[in-house]
Amino acid sequence: LLEHDRTGAGPELVSRAERAARDPERPWSERATLLSILGRHAERAGDPDRAMRFWSEQTGLAHAAAPYHRGAMDRFLAETGAVWTPDLMGRLRGLSGREEAPILILGMPRSGTTLVEQILAQHPEISPGGELYDLGDVAKGLMPDGSPRRLLEIPAEALPDRIRRAGSIYADGLDQYRRDGARVTDKMPENFKLIGIAAALMPNLRVIHMRRDPRDVCFSIWRLQFDNAGHTYGNRFEDLAHYYRVHEALIAHWSALLPGVIHTVPYEALVADPEGEGRRLMEHCGLSWSADQLDFSGSGRGVRTASTTQVREGLNARGIGRWRPYASRLAPMFAALQAEGLLPPGGAEAPVDLRKKAG
Repeated sequence: LLEHDRTGAGPELVSRAERAARDPERPWSERATLLSILGRHAERAGDPDRAMRFWSEQTGLAHAAAPYHRGAMDRFLAETGAVWTPDLMGRLRGLSGREEAPILILGMPRSGTTLVEQILAQHPEISPGGELYDLGDVAKGLMPDGSPRRLLEIPAEALPDRIRRAGSIYADGLDQYRRDGARVTDKMPENFKLIGIAAALMPNLRVIHMRRDPRDVCFSIWRLQFDNAGHTYGNRFEDLAHYYRVHEALIAHWSALLPGVIHTVPYEALVADPEGEGRRLMEHCGLSWSADQLDFSGSGRGVRTASTTQVREGLNARGIGRWRPYASRLAPMFAALQAEGLLPPGGAEAPVDLRKKAG
């Protein structure tokens, strides 16, 4: 009731929710979700200080229960750079012999990936897959513990057959989402780690990378309680900034390794010029453009992400600069972003170049 109430719930309902959120007998995840909802309710009621207190309590609970391990991300980034060289990509790409051309839609959570998938979904040759586990499952067969170094441990004589089999498994998995020979989109966020695998299995792969102002992205993630355990970075600003920076570094590596495969779309530019940006992303995917592709808010397609409401509302600028009313309370976030090189040293209001190369 609190989540969907827009007029202001009665004090008794709010008090009940607060008591439940602070009940130590309840699971921490349930308490954190309630605190997140209470924060958004306070925000709608025009009380940003109270909202920040709820969100701080929520993220503190979540971090204590499931801390982010930045060392693991740093190791993955280093291993990816060491293992995925032009030589390895040249040897692997094309071994599968697959002609399918799936489209990966990547970006930090809350960066606009769902909206881009909805734009693409209006094209008759596109089957929107949503967040698919298929690529991750196939990658586990090649890298059981997720370490890129496991690829180097596969005997050279066995590698072609392993890649061909993995390509067939991946293609079979995509078939269940395909209709009439259409190309399948996949917006699983974790796929940004697996672009090399995807390109090796599907040489005709195309990638759309969404980039959004890190202040909006990090603040939006921080105030939202994700159910997925893969979002442990979202509970502290220093962890959010670190994860965002590693994300950018990996995209930069894949972009250098696979020229012409990855197309970056700044969210703010898409909102300001949806047709211009839409035409460019469709051209990157080798598809024709139709103005009907911007008429998607009532498409009726299911959306299973935290962006459901945003998709129903369509492209709009309301979410841009969402951090600004809280700027006086977000000094730790600005400092964390500056420490990771994601925000210029000109202070909270410094402009961010969203068209720069990743990295």
